[in-house]
Amino acid sequence: MPHTNPPPSGQPDSGRAERIHALLTAPGAPFAVVLGERGTPEYADGPRTLREFVETTWAYGDTPFLIAGERTCTYGEFFAAASALAVRLRERYGLRSGDRAVIAMRNHPEWQIAFWAAQLAGLVAVPLNAWWTEDEFVHALDDCEPGVLLVDGERLDRVAGWARRTGAYVVLFHGEHGDGPVVEALRLDRYDDFPAPDPLAAPPDVEPRPEDDATILYTSGTTGRPKGAVATHLAQAGAALNPRYQAAASALGRGAVPG
Repeated sequence: MPHTNPPPSGQPDSGRAERIHALLTAPGAPFAVVLGERGTPEYADGPRTLREFVETTWAYGDTPFLIAGERTCTYGEFFAAASALAVRLRERYGLRSGDRAVIAMRNHPEWQIAFWAAQLAGLVAVPLNAWWTEDEFVHALDDCEPGVLLVDGERLDRVAGWARRTGAYVVLFHGEHGDGPVVEALRLDRYDDFPAPDPLAAPPDVEPRPEDDATILYTSGTTGRPKGAVATHLAQAGAALNPRYQAAASALGRGAVPG
């Protein structure tokens, strides 16, 4: 449930925080909160799935979404690429709603394309720590049993053995491996070889439910093996709106008008 931070003085003013909270979350307010079916608070007018959240990018078209060095990716280009990959995940690889899609790469722009393609395809996105060793990757892969691995070239050799053993599909981003032993016997496609996305093409016709699993995020494993923490679409959609609530509450706490 949204909450406000203490005032800058460090002396909590619970009465003021409660008034700000009530102002922002009352019926008809920008962050109106209602109790869901399970008795937990939800944003009344916010997106209820990550697919609803990402579909709003249609409205931003040519506005820059990501900048990486000399490269700029617009919202329209991003959504077209994510939609095209989502269609491929379902139609070429035969993945179905609820199947897991692992993402193992550094912070390339394609990380966002891979994550949101999984959501548009109705899959459960499983981002893995790019710093992990092969043993750590194998532990998580055995645990979540993904149907596809969306990886960059730096991670490929750490997951190739598992993919070869299980027959999982691999989509390789930023990979310069040839046809040597690393890719031998893998069901591997190179992202750079895919056709250019059609900017008018739609994502797959799937509609995840708010209660469906959206992500599995692995813990740090400080007291043992990392464990997969599952979050639903509704939980992640609410988490995406929480920073906006916090910013509005902070502005009101300073006596300013929220943007």
